[in-house]
Amino acid sequence: MHPTGNLFKAGHRLRIQIASSDYAAYDVNPGTGGTLMAPNGPPLGAQNTIFHDAHRASHVFLPVIP
Repeated sequence: MHPTGNLFKAGHRLRIQIASSDYAAYDVNPGTGGTLMAPNGPPLGAQNTIFHDAHRASHVFLPVIP
């Protein structure tokens, strides 16, 4: 089970990691719309895009709970 909350004290930092998969926790995604058992062709590479301009700003929402 993944944590649902955390206490960040002064000086703590938060790292955000962007990935196309989380192998071992989840099955490999071949990127074809199929599964590893029936992949519908050879595996395809993935492209992750992080938008950071004025029109498409990426963000992380971290609610503060008193």
